[in-house]
Amino acid sequence: MKILTVKAANCSKIPLPRSGHRCTADEANLYCFGGYSPHYQSRVFSELWRFNFSTKTWHFMNTTGSFPDGVASAAVELHKGSLIVFGGANEPLSNKSSEVAICLLKLQRWVDVPYQVGHFQPSGVYGHSLVLSPDNCLYVFGGYSSFSGFTSDLFSFSLSKSEFFDLSDLPNAPLPRYRHEAVSDGDKFYVIGGGNYVRTKPSGMYSLSTIHSFNYEDKVWNEHECRPCKMHGFPKPRRCHSCVMVDSNIYLCGGYDGKNIFDDIWSLCTKAFIWTKLEKVRILVR
Repeated sequence: MKILTVKAANCSKIPLPRSGHRCTADEANLYCFGGYSPHYQSRVFSELWRFNFSTKTWHFMNTTGSFPDGVASAAVELHKGSLIVFGGANEPLSNKSSEVAICLLKLQRWVDVPYQVGHFQPSGVYGHSLVLSPDNCLYVFGGYSSFSGFTSDLFSFSLSKSEFFDLSDLPNAPLPRYRHEAVSDGDKFYVIGGGNYVRTKPSGMYSLSTIHSFNYEDKVWNEHECRPCKMHGFPKPRRCHSCVMVDSNIYLCGGYDGKNIFDDIWSLCTKAFIWTKLEKVRILVR
């Protein structure tokens, strides 16, 4: 695998360093939402940036409308030219959001997303995962809630009905966690890694020798035993990593276990559930 290190053009403005931001991309651009840093007065970043792969320039998106409250450890999805955001925290970090927000990227405008009053409403959460099913339902799993702490709650939000549905009482759900990742293959989504109550120790991270999936149609959780890489075994447990799914493979990059910061890349074949550690060749692209 070749890792391309892309250097921004000299004329480009660059976002300030941060953690807790969320990124997603299409064929032309990478979008960077929110973030947190203790080194600046505001500590949280209520901003949206776009990086163009062709020009290698960053662009601060001067959006209109009501910017979402949750900007630290929120979750995002890109869908048909819109950025969908759910949850996240603000300053103070105990202020957690249960808001669904949508930004129309071409118009650079945030629009309100109404929901059915009187129906189930989730509590605010951050460090959760978010995926979009083929029938346009958002699925939110896990995270940290001021109400229940680390959680394994699962709920969905129908974009067509503007209604939340509680799916938290289903059997065989993963244990409570936050800063895990979830990726979807169209039929189901997979939960990868994450940490539990012991946030500063490697022992507080979940093993990657097993992973869970949730089937959209059957509304069933399944647990999958994974097989190790022949040369390198299993990836070390971690949180704050990144995952993407390409065809039937899940790619895992980086992460943190409370002590160690990882710069490794792994793939998991979901047909055989075999982990493979990928060798890296770094190329600087100017």
